Amino acid sequence: MWVMLVAPSVSAAAPQLRRHALPHGVKKSHTRDERVVMTDPDTGRTFMPGETTRARTVYTGVALFCAVVLALLLGLRAKSLARNIKKRNNLTSTILLFLFSFAICFIFATAVVESGQSLASYNICYSAIIICLVFYTTNKLAIYMFLLERARIVRAPFMRRHRDWLWISGMIIICAGFGSVAILGFVFPVAELSQLDGRCRIGLPIKVAIPLMCFDIGLNFLLTGLFIWLLRPVLSLHRVNLIPGLLKKTAPRERSATSEVTLRYSHSHMHNLNHTIKVLLWKCIIGSTLIMLPTVGNMVTFYIMRGRELGWICLTICTLDVSWGVLIINWLTIGSAQADRALTTVMSQQTLSESDSERDGPVPATIMQSRLSGLGQRPPPAKLQDEGGLLPFDSVSSIAKQIDGSLR
Repeated sequence: MWVMLVAPSVSAAAPQLRRHALPHGVKKSHTRDERVVMTDPDTGRTFMPGETTRARTVYTGVALFCAVVLALLLGLRAKSLARNIKKRNNLTSTILLFLFSFAICFIFATAVVESGQSLASYNICYSAIIICLVFYTTNKLAIYMFLLERARIVRAPFMRRHRDWLWISGMIIICAGFGSVAILGFVFPVAELSQLDGRCRIGLPIKVAIPLMCFDIGLNFLLTGLFIWLLRPVLSLHRVNLIPGLLKKTAPRERSATSEVTLRYSHSHMHNLNHTIKVLLWKCIIGSTLIMLPTVGNMVTFYIMRGRELGWICLTICTLDVSWGVLIINWLTIGSAQADRALTTVMSQQTLSESDSERDGPVPATIMQSRLSGLGQRPPPAKLQDEGGLLPFDSVSSIAKQIDGSLR
């Protein structure tokens, strides 16, 4: 049978509680301490609840390492992120900046309850699981928004988000689906201060942890699969040479009433574009897989421990999970500006080709010039082909100069 004693101040109105003599030279403190002293009546051993020195040391080392790495990467990307957010109003850069800031705040909050307060009372133990849930779910929602935004860039880069039914549907699934499962975690959290060893144990019930993990993994791969599916006109996993054929088929064309002059990109430009999009595709596949590793590990631990995991272990894994997710998203966005321009170029060409095929009559030269200049990057010099041999040399030269001037 365990006896719980209030420490360090003991009221005289409770004589049944055992007083512990202070060491010689140590004065009694009048500060209020919510912790209790647990005493084993059989052995007489007393101990204070909370984490051990070794556990606090391990977590502190992990938290400091993650904080330093995140701060270093944020410093390296701060200038480019600020430029993209202010001048280009880039949503992916905004999400990445939010993830960096939120992860650092999460490490600070968990360090206060773990390293500072040692999870030594029930209130602090309960606060730890709430902090973990708030930051963990918000971090996942931001990552899902990032993946959805990348898919939107592939599908409709020039369409406003509130008019894109695919983007709206994705946001509804993310907020309603994952949000409803996450709310169950806030309704049924597990937080207890064990009477056996005085250590904090936190987690989620199995009925909440399993659906949360399944929905997390499923939604992650769903958004990644959507990204690959939208890239199917551009690149195939087995036939990466589809891009030259696509560009050849959908190249912008200058039409006239008597002849047709086709604008084609050089082979080197198509090869570079192919390589850029291929790298982007594989980075997305690898990144979506790597993001799930800490999540699966944490949920497996919840299942093994029956939803009651040692507080310092849970906070350590959550810290690694959140930091790892930010690192992967940061890796995905390195060099993404060039890839986004390449995707915008290809998808714009496909859209313009489809719209031109439905148009009756010639395409005005001013429209074609604005389309070519709006592709986001300047291609190599164009090659003009008078396939019918109907244009005189002076007409071909005039059109060539006109198109080349628009590209400059």
